[in-house]
Amino acid sequence: MALRLKGLKQSLAAFGAAGYAEREHGMRHNLALAYASMGLYSRARRMALAVLEAEATSQNLFSRALTTGVMPLIESAAPKR
Repeated sequence: MALRLKGLKQSLAAFGAAGYAEREHGMRHNLALAYASMGLYSRARRMALAVLEAEATSQNLFSRALTTGVMPLIESAAPKR
């Protein structure tokens, strides 16, 4: 899992440096899923919300729909307070 996170973070940095905003959103989405699978639900939720905010003006409806669909999965897996 540590290698996966490292690779995702490296990809995020590379896409950000290259100016590929759409790919950067994809990496943030994947990071949110990785954090959720590790039980870091608050971090996963923050990351997914950041993706939704960044994609608010995006024309990529598939990506927005995918992230919107992941939010309930993260919320339902998180322990209730």
